[in-house]
Parts: sequence; structure tokens; C-alpha cells
Amino acid sequence: MTDRTWTSKLFSLLFSGGLLFALCAACTVEDGERASTGECPAGEVCSDATPDGLTFYGPLPGDDMRESRFLRRLAMGGSSWLGFAGEGALRDAEVDSSAPWFVRVAEDTSEEGIGDGRVRLEALAEGETLIRVVDPDGALHDRIALRVERIARVEATVPYSADERLFAGARDSIVFQLLGENGDRLVDEGMTITSDTEFEPVSWDCVDLEVPDQDEVEFLLEAGHRRWSVSLPVSR
Repeated sequence: MTDRTWTSKLFSLLFSGGLLFALCAACTVEDGERASTGECPAGEVCSDATPDGLTFYGPLPGDDMRESRFLRRLAMGGSSWLGFAGEGALRDAEVDSSAPWFVRVAEDTSEEGIGDGRVRLEALAEGETLIRVVDPDGALHDRIALRVERIARVEATVPYSADERLFAGARDSIVFQLLGENGDRLVDEGMTITSDTEFEPVSWDCVDLEVPDQDEVEFLLEAGHRRWSVSLPVSR
């Protein structure tokens, strides 16, 4: 997709979907299969109400500065929201998963969301599924592939710090990275973060804190049905 086409799509979503770009600055955005190819996928009957397909959007990890034009993989055992918007009518749209044993559509949260629709997904097992948005008669608005991967490790980063070090007495941020086997960033918005050090949650994977005068700070994370202990050194 050219930059001009991409910019045009964002503006059309902004005005047709309500507040997509303004409220979703920390989102990943990706066209559905129908929107990408301009064709109805094989084996599907497509809705005439959305001839240009849909754009899907999801959470962007806190310090992931890479390309935002694709959805991130889901962490096995975790959960995430998925939004969708388009230029056609999406009244009474329904969302399903082609492989609910990998990803289950757990809840429709459209009234709370951005754009035309929003659902919460639960990632149950490693694998890939097609998330399908259909009309009440089962005709496809669009679909997108999502992959689930097991968390291999968790790392803590200090944005803009060359050596990932905190400084006593400073106000700083920490981002917790959920990483797959090959280092891909994974999403689990159900992750919980606890610590003996006081902190303020900023997003599902980011916290702010006044760095205490001690050797290190330690956090306990629960993500992907596992517990992870993460520590960062403190410089005085």
C-alpha cells in the first residue's frame, strides 16, 4: 500500500469510524484479506455492504518502534482486544474464529471501543486462526489471520536508556516485553504487574515510577499462564 493510500485510509477511518486515529495512537493497523486483495476470499460469500473490506487494529507494545502496519501475535494464555472499521454499513456484525481451539472470541465490547466494532480475544493454544467479521446472514465483511505463540522470555526495558539502567530519585518508565521463541513481540493485555516498589500503570505493559534509592527494583509479572520475575539495576 502506498503512503498516499495509507494516509487516505486513515482519514476515511477517522471520519467514518469516529475517532480511530485520534484515540488509537498506540495501535497496530492492518487491512483485512478482502481489503488487501480487492476480492472475496475463496470459499466465502461476501457482503455487498462492505465492498472495500475492513481495516483491523490492535494494541501496540509500549516501546515497539517498528512498523505499525501489522497486527502483533498473541501470547498463548493471554487476551487482547481487536477492533475493525470500514466505509460500509456494519450494523449487527458478528465475529467468529475459524479455529476457536486456538483463539476464542470471548466478548463483544463494541460499545466501549473505537471505530465500528471491537471484540476481546482469548489465545488458548499455539496456532493460527482466521478472525471473520460477518453480517447476520453469515456473509463476510472481511477476515484476518492471527497467530498465537508461547512466551519464551520476558525482558524489562527503560526507554531511551542505553544500558537499561534506572537512576535513583529519577522519574522513569519501564516497559515489559513479552517475547516469542524468535524474539517477536507478543501481546497479552491481561498481564498483571506487581512489585514492592510503588508504581503507576501507564498501559498493559508499561509503568511509571519514582526510582527508589536501592540496588535494584524487582517486578513480578503474570502472563501466558506463567509467572516471571524481572529485575533492573539502579544507579546512585
